[in-house]
Amino acid sequence: MVFCILFLLLFTFSCGTNIQNSSRTQETIEVSTIKERTYLRDGWNYYYGDSLDFSKADYDDTAWGRVNFPVIGFSVDAKRNNFCWFRKEIRVSKELEGETFSVFMGKLPDACEVYFNGSKIGVSGSLPPHKVFSTPNIPRAYTIPSGLVNFGGKNVLSIRVYIMRGQLSFGDIFITDEQDKIKVHFLEYFLSSVLSMFATALSIILFFYYFLLFIREKENVYNLYAAIAFPLLAISFSTDYLESSVVDYLLLTKFQFASLYMSLVFFAFYFQEFFKIHNKKSIRVLLFSGGLFFSIILFMARSVMDFEYLNGSLFYPFWVTPMLFYILTITIIAIRKGSKYASFLIWGLIAIISTGLHDMMCTVISVQPRFWMASWGMNIFILFTFFSSANWSVDMHKESIKKSKLLEKQRDVMRDVFKHIKEVSEKVFESGRSLNRTINDSSAFVQQIVLANQTILNHVKDQMDSVERNKENIQQLLQSIQKIALENSQQSALMEESNIVIGGILSSISKIHQAMEESRSITEHLSKVAEEGRLSVSESSRAIKAIEDSSKNVREMIKDISDIADKTGILSMNAAIQSAHAGEYGKGFAVVAEEVRTLAENSTNSITQINQYISEMYERTEDGVKIFNKVQEGLVDILEGAKGTVRLMESVSSIAREQQGKVAEAVKSINSLVKACGTLKEQTDSQIKKSEEIRVSLEALSAVASSIKKLSEEQSEGSTEILKSLEKMKEVSGENELIIQELERIIAEAEKSQGE
Repeated sequence: MVFCILFLLLFTFSCGTNIQNSSRTQETIEVSTIKERTYLRDGWNYYYGDSLDFSKADYDDTAWGRVNFPVIGFSVDAKRNNFCWFRKEIRVSKELEGETFSVFMGKLPDACEVYFNGSKIGVSGSLPPHKVFSTPNIPRAYTIPSGLVNFGGKNVLSIRVYIMRGQLSFGDIFITDEQDKIKVHFLEYFLSSVLSMFATALSIILFFYYFLLFIREKENVYNLYAAIAFPLLAISFSTDYLESSVVDYLLLTKFQFASLYMSLVFFAFYFQEFFKIHNKKSIRVLLFSGGLFFSIILFMARSVMDFEYLNGSLFYPFWVTPMLFYILTITIIAIRKGSKYASFLIWGLIAIISTGLHDMMCTVISVQPRFWMASWGMNIFILFTFFSSANWSVDMHKESIKKSKLLEKQRDVMRDVFKHIKEVSEKVFESGRSLNRTINDSSAFVQQIVLANQTILNHVKDQMDSVERNKENIQQLLQSIQKIALENSQQSALMEESNIVIGGILSSISKIHQAMEESRSITEHLSKVAEEGRLSVSESSRAIKAIEDSSKNVREMIKDISDIADKTGILSMNAAIQSAHAGEYGKGFAVVAEEVRTLAENSTNSITQINQYISEMYERTEDGVKIFNKVQEGLVDILEGAKGTVRLMESVSSIAREQQGKVAEAVKSINSLVKACGTLKEQTDSQIKKSEEIRVSLEALSAVASSIKKLSEEQSEGSTEILKSLEKMKEVSGENELIIQELERIIAEAEKSQGE
């Protein structure tokens, strides 16, 4: 709401005088006093063309066109002619003779020259044949020399315009005295051009300010964005006060507005980074691309007319206004987040947006306002930005002072801490030295203990080696005695077993003798039976041979019968064929032929089966003959073996009788050996018992020596570990000394830096 009211007030204030138009219709204005302003509003004549005669008072302009001033958006056609003249007739009272007159022209469009009664009294910009340059934003006021005024007669004020735009606008033009001219001109010039100069100067100052801030604090990149934005802003106000330029007006204007577009981009970057809102690289690239795109399109304009068309219909509504509102949106978001700097900056933004929209509206509707307000709003924005930044710097300075005081307190505390650490480190250093001396003494003592333990350990090892050797000798002796006792026991057992075996042998020999006699009788009976079997097998073999011969004869007979059956079948077939030829007379013969054929087939089948049976019987008969032949051969072998067995048994029986006497003598010798083995067993048992006692004593001695050795080794290992621990303690103590020295150095440097 505040923004809308402010915008309407500015628009009304700046354009109000321009939309007034006199209802008077007189063509000649009468100037009767210079104490009051005489406005030259109605009855202006205009004409396309160019001639210095148009400026003379006696020139006849009755055929020219008519227009009333002030005029807004007066359309002109540069195709008809690049020059357009405006004339106004004035009558000055005879009573004012001797007075000094002045004329206030306001802001003249494009490039203009002002004439009074044919003499040039002023110029705005520059016209051909010189380089064309326009100063549409600088108010003009000229003094009319008294010698040019025709008191009591006709006077003509003429304006020669070089057309650069499609529309022209003129404000109020009035006749006044010199004092009023100076006052009005100063006010108008100050509110138009001087404020733009002031904005440029502030922008340059702020460029150095923010650039130095960035150099000092490079992490605050928003200072760099502001340092870039402000010089671009300074360029954008150049046409508000420049009277001339090394480049033509069109190129200068392009640079002016391109700088404005890019300054908005970097101001957006500044607000994004300062408030940490939308500060993403992708958004910055998008905004920079937009500003660069519109700037490039701007430089494609070929004339001031094209430039103003693009600027009014495209760039202002689609780039400048959205960018201003985008920056305003960032500020509103920052306010909602509680930023007090945003609450201060928003008023500067409201001022520049209001004045910017005012100028945009004037540009769009081709109005030449009394004041271009953007410089006002920009000055307000610059001041608010500077004050906000200064406020932030003050807050940072206060915060820095607080931190400095806190740091000073921390330094005092650190001094006390360092002092205490130094005292403690000195004590620790002294304790370390004492510990080193103690470690050295302990190391020497422990080394003596290690040497003594080593001597004891060597002596114990020698004793253990001797015990082991004696133990091995006793063990070997014990094993020998035990071996003798074992062999004696085994021999005694063998003697007992041999005595039993020999007794068994005697019994076996008697039984063998009896068995031999019985076997001889059985063998003789077997020989008789084998002989009888051989004779029986020979007779069976001859009978089987006869059966074999009969089988051969039967097979021959079966073959003949088979041939007859085949022939009978053939005859039956012939008979059937003949009966078929005989027709009805051969039917009975055909029946007989069919029966004969059937009989022949049955006979053939029967003969085939008989032949198979005979063949099988013949084969089995041949197998039986072979078996009987083998049986006969076996019986012959049995008969021969039985006879040899009888002879062998007779020989064995004779030998058994001889052995029976010798075994009886051996039994007597074995009994005497058994008694001797019993005596030897008693002696070896006594030796084993004594050897076992010696072995147990040696094992006890070995166990004692092992315990002593183990204790010595453990003590030696413990001493070694103690030595290692002492060495480590020595190393740690050395490291502690280095640490303490480094700590003393650090404390000294810290105290030195605190002193600085």
